[in-house]
Amino acid sequence: MPFKSKNILMFSLVITSFVAIFSFVNFYKLKKENEDLNKLLQEEKKIYKVQLEELEDSIKLSEQELYKSHVKSPEVIEADSYVSAEILTNEEISVEALEIQNKKIEKEISELKTIIDKNNKSIVDLKKNTKAGEKIVDKIKALNVNARGVKVMSDFYKNTKENKIQEIRVCFTLEANEFVKEGNKKIFVQIVNPNDQIISSHILTDTVASNQTLEYSSHVNTFYNQKDTDVCVYVDLEKKKTVKGVYKVKLFHGFDEIGATTYEYQ
Repeated sequence: MPFKSKNILMFSLVITSFVAIFSFVNFYKLKKENEDLNKLLQEEKKIYKVQLEELEDSIKLSEQELYKSHVKSPEVIEADSYVSAEILTNEEISVEALEIQNKKIEKEISELKTIIDKNNKSIVDLKKNTKAGEKIVDKIKALNVNARGVKVMSDFYKNTKENKIQEIRVCFTLEANEFVKEGNKKIFVQIVNPNDQIISSHILTDTVASNQTLEYSSHVNTFYNQKDTDVCVYVDLEKKKTVKGVYKVKLFHGFDEIGATTYEYQ
């Protein structure tokens, strides 16, 4: 029985290809954003570490100056006490400022981690969508599908004046696609005459899902190396089903329609 129309298939392929490309672009965009955030976080840590070390050195230097051993007059002792009090006050203010700054840093780090976690989740989702898109994009496609009626070149037909065709030759090109695994490909040809009868009917049954079948006219095995591959196949006509009019020609790889054309027998 004939599969869905070519227009529906082409529309589905365009939509899924667009989804796959969109997923690729967003994946790399989020990945770059995530890397930039990580770099920013590391740079800020380095800056705050240097500031903390400088403050600690300043405190140590003040302590050394404060507790130097030397004889002082009462006036000097009183003055030193005042200076010491001022230094301690300044140190307390500096430590308090540092604590506030550290809390601000911790908050910024927490926000950056939240953004990074969110981006990581988006990247995982995009990877899943990308893989789903690749499963659709990796379907093989037939281009330049052409069909014509031919007579068998043999001694039996050499002297006959009959103009009726004995076969339909179908030629096409398997499109280059780096996502399609290379190897032998079995391509099925389905030819339907103007009376909606399938020529030289054979049945292909899905061994996994037994409810799926394909009625085809002939098939051909060809080696595909991810480059444009030209293929031709001949379909023997049945005398009772050979009538004048327009014949529908469809190509399948497994149960997926990959190309189509028509042939008019006059």
